[in-house]
Amino acid sequence: MESYDILFSVFTRLPLKSLLRFQSVSKSWNTIISDQPKVSNPKKLLLVQIDDSMFEFRDLESPQIVRGKQQFPLKIFRNPTALCSYNSLVLMKTHIDYKEYALWNPYTNECQTIACPYLNGMTPHGCGLCYDPSDDDYKVILIFKSFYAVYYVKRNYWRKKTISFSEEVRDLDAKSCECCSGISVDGYVFWGFNVNKISQLVYSYYYRIIYVDLKSDELKVLPQPNFTRDRYRQELFRLTSLEGRVGLYGGNNRSKELDVWIMEQDEWKLLIKINCNNFSGYYIENIVLLGYTRNGDILFHARWEVERIFIYDPKRRRFVKSIQISNDSKRYIIPICLESSYFPKSNAMHAQEKEGNFIKLE
Repeated sequence: MESYDILFSVFTRLPLKSLLRFQSVSKSWNTIISDQPKVSNPKKLLLVQIDDSMFEFRDLESPQIVRGKQQFPLKIFRNPTALCSYNSLVLMKTHIDYKEYALWNPYTNECQTIACPYLNGMTPHGCGLCYDPSDDDYKVILIFKSFYAVYYVKRNYWRKKTISFSEEVRDLDAKSCECCSGISVDGYVFWGFNVNKISQLVYSYYYRIIYVDLKSDELKVLPQPNFTRDRYRQELFRLTSLEGRVGLYGGNNRSKELDVWIMEQDEWKLLIKINCNNFSGYYIENIVLLGYTRNGDILFHARWEVERIFIYDPKRRRFVKSIQISNDSKRYIIPICLESSYFPKSNAMHAQEKEGNFIKLE
């Protein structure tokens, strides 16, 4: 085994505090530690916003325990919002600037601002943060009505692409103040939208899934799942990531029943039906599926009156615990893999691509 592989194997077994200390030993050690996105085998944590710029970490296995706190370092980002995450990185947005975003590693508190050159007072319908192993680069994806923009972090440039099915994107819920977070799974990023449309006095209600293939960066439409086609049931659905696969869960407020589906070999498989009567007023649109714990429990986050995390035991088919985490219903909670010192380093060249043409910026 080569010395690099031996060192890498050793580093993967060390805690973050040791890795941060060993980065100063030599340039070669710093390169091995800094350039590996998954060098510390990170755990799944919950990133909870508790103040305008203060966040706390909670273990997905023990969400009632606060493991630490971190203040977002950029003061110009007033009351920042965590839009989406991938591995150790979080995409942040300020409410006072349409163009300004930031990549942030909350564990090491490293941060890098990103300014999208194509925006003019527009809020994206969807955003995504992902890693493309074929390109060895992180990507930020912003989706608008007629175009989408891809930012290549290491190469430090933007690429603007036209949406060929823009008519469907125009049907997306413009009243929602939330930017839909993309789900990054196995070389693709997925977004799901509940769409209400009235055309020629005909009311239609459907669920639309779009995705980006990271190899080509092409935005496409996924065929609509059969179980979302009944427009009279008016069910709400949301995408999630379950055990490294794309998941879809939803239901309607009248039945108080939540169906959880998972995609296997390009087909949707019903995973479980959950009775939500225990939520006592927590409507389907306020329920966010956070993921599985190691013992197989399912964690939900619900925003209603106060912030709570609900733990569901699939074996006993019932909710076994409710944890209050905040009195403020406006705070944000997203799953994130932390305990990693990784942060992508941009190349010195600063370039911008517009409609297929590269423009170097001095």
